[in-house]
Amino acid sequence: MGVSSMFCMVASRAAAKSYIIAIYACCKSILYPSSQIVIASGTRAQAKLIVTEKISVNLMKESPTLCREIQKIQNNQNDVVVYFKNGSTITVVAANENARGYRATVLICEEFRQVPKIILDSVLSPMLYMRSPTFSKTLEYESIYEQSSSLKEEPVSIYISS
Repeated sequence: MGVSSMFCMVASRAAAKSYIIAIYACCKSILYPSSQIVIASGTRAQAKLIVTEKISVNLMKESPTLCREIQKIQNNQNDVVVYFKNGSTITVVAANENARGYRATVLICEEFRQVPKIILDSVLSPMLYMRSPTFSKTLEYESIYEQSSSLKEEPVSIYISS
């Protein structure tokens, strides 16, 4: 997941898919400031479990270091968002027409086989954009970053299903 712009994982039930995704999302958020990670699933409740169960309960309980990196977790009727101190976010959305308007540097589609292809193609995939690293905005690196395609980060799509 960390080296490819597209990743697909198909594994049986109870194979720790959501746990792996939670770890990846937190690592990406910490190591790449200002990342916008969107977790989409057929239902919002299903995608919400990655934040409420895996990140809030499991990972934060096991890692004081992760707790120091997270500014707050917003979990209410309308929004489920993990805010990191470095400007990164992990946002939960339902994979439907209402997800329009979100932007993501990393799109995670949980149980993607339950998401209609038309929603994947017309709503979820268009929300991806390239992250602009903080260093690329400094005078020292601005011209180098603009000229070098190898420094530019492609957006990432991750599809998981059982």
